[in-house]
Amino acid sequence: MVPKISDFGLSRCFEEMQSRTMTSTLVGSVGYLAPEFFSGQV
Repeated sequence: MVPKISDFGLSRCFEEMQSRTMTSTLVGSVGYLAPEFFSGQV
């Protein structure tokens, strides 16, 4: 098994006056989530 890293290009550039949405829906297995999710830093 060979690990691979991919970039799917999901980022988006915003204009200065455009809004940005931050979702609070948690998706994923707890064992694989970054510690920042649990401390509220994300």
